[in-house]
Amino acid sequence: MKCFVISPFGMPFDEYYKEIISPAVRSVGLEIVRADEIYGVHPIMDDVVRGIIEADVIIAEVTSRNPNVNYELGMAHALGKPVVILSQTTEDIPFDYRHVRAIIYDTKRANWVSQLEKNITSTIQTVISSQPHAFLHKALEEFHKSGNQDDNWGLRKIYSTRQEMNIRADSLFSKLHSQLDICAFGLKSFRDSKGHDVRQKVKNGLKMRILAPHPESKLLAQREQDEKAVPGEMKKRIIDLAKWIKRLQPLSPTPGNVSLKFYDALPLDFYWHQENWLFIGPYLYGVGSQQTVTYEFEEGSRGYFYYTSYFEDLWDDDDLTSSTL
Repeated sequence: MKCFVISPFGMPFDEYYKEIISPAVRSVGLEIVRADEIYGVHPIMDDVVRGIIEADVIIAEVTSRNPNVNYELGMAHALGKPVVILSQTTEDIPFDYRHVRAIIYDTKRANWVSQLEKNITSTIQTVISSQPHAFLHKALEEFHKSGNQDDNWGLRKIYSTRQEMNIRADSLFSKLHSQLDICAFGLKSFRDSKGHDVRQKVKNGLKMRILAPHPESKLLAQREQDEKAVPGEMKKRIIDLAKWIKRLQPLSPTPGNVSLKFYDALPLDFYWHQENWLFIGPYLYGVGSQQTVTYEFEEGSRGYFYYTSYFEDLWDDDDLTSSTL
């Protein structure tokens, strides 16, 4: 995920960007860029526009009421980009934006640097775990929807890699309480990073269903070749996944709440349904799964219904799936 910074150039804002804003944003796993860091043959305004379009979140430093900043800020809002405003005083925030999320900082305070960095970090975390579009006006939102004939499919976001999507899913993990459905391989990274938290959520009643290829499937061995993985590596990860699930099952207050099924078929799409958030992605030849494009769908949309129904059909298909190794 990317953060684009709209800011005046020159001191002290260059220093604020390098020493405070950039470290704070990177600490939550986002890429960050300002227009003067983009090197190319295009005019700088082209780079600004492109940066705003490609960003998942915008930080706008409005201190001193720079007209270029306000112009670019208006562009970001017209595109429905989530914006975090920084200012040393509320008087520098244009009237039309004063109801938007803003961080006010006072450089005369002794601990202002650490406090500003902390506020940026927590605010960015909140932004990336919320709705991706933030239209200031209902009319703008309706305008965007009217121009998108495929809007009922509810495609919220395209992530260039599954690693990028993981940042989004991680930001939502604290909201996971009742349901997690997954179709994947061994989930090693998830088990390693979230194992302890998952144990606690299972104890609190989390229902978790996982579909994975059967470790003895010849098609799994073919997938290892397709991803240029070490022979037997995926098989081992799936066997380890089965052991992990077996350890989780006694922790659940409800029998059957934690379950794993295997299938012996061509690899199904990556599927991650966490509460009301749905992520889907393919498995591509010659490309590692973590480097593969992934899509996020809106709850209640046609795409959301299509894929969640498909998962239920697969889960209930006894001819395809088995609960035993």
